[in-house]
Amino acid sequence: MTGKGSVFADGQSTSGMRDARKKYLRTPKFWTEYIDSPAQGAQDAPVGLRTSDGGAIVFFTSHHRQKQTMAKGFRPNPDPQIKALMTGEAKKAVTLTRIAESAVRVPAKDAADPKVVFLNRLEGVTAAKGE
Repeated sequence: MTGKGSVFADGQSTSGMRDARKKYLRTPKFWTEYIDSPAQGAQDAPVGLRTSDGGAIVFFTSHHRQKQTMAKGFRPNPDPQIKALMTGEAKKAVTLTRIAESAVRVPAKDAADPKVVFLNRLEGVTAAKGE
């Protein structure tokens, strides 16, 4: 939530994502809010496989919400794939719900570089709400 910490290595799915999001936090046309959270429940429990070096490969799911609110005089114009999922009418804001599936490499306790590295991340929009 804060971007602070030393567990994850810099990369496209960590610091790269935060940097990309900063570009859209506030623009003359809209502002954007983000909420990221781990998946909850047994169906989304993380799964890990121990590696021969004492580390692990871990698969997990996370939930991401993005709300884009338009400035006065502008109206959201979501792409057709988002419109197909949308409930409500996009008059002032659009909230997207995404689910991401990730695979990471967790190093062994005594590894020279103790940071967790993303190997792969797939993300898709599962819901959209117009306001």
